[in-house]
Amino acid sequence: MPILLNVFLGLPQILSNLQMIIICVVTDVLPAIALCHESPEAGLLTRPPRDTKKDRLVNVKFLLHAYGFLGLLESLCACSMAFWWLDRQGFKFGDLVLAYGGLPPQYDPTAYAEAVNRAQSM
Repeated sequence: MPILLNVFLGLPQILSNLQMIIICVVTDVLPAIALCHESPEAGLLTRPPRDTKKDRLVNVKFLLHAYGFLGLLESLCACSMAFWWLDRQGFKFGDLVLAYGGLPPQYDPTAYAEAVNRAQSM
């Protein structure tokens, strides 16, 4: 969501590159470690394989719920907090939309960079 807002609306990138890497590492590595330490299932290889036509692990309803509802809701809440902070610092949301890194002349670029850094930590 932060990348899409940056590309399509020209808004500042609310998550820094390092923050996105940390999120990916934590959300991928820690569950994988938990699965590695899970005890083996007895008789797993003696069972017949599942029917791939009717026994789906993931379906459209699950994907829409996970990404379309939960992911979108969490992303918008997090991004709105960061943009609220920028608005409180005097950088109006309407001035940042479609700015693509360029700022109106009334904004100080140094103060803007500092405000974006603080908003990223929100």
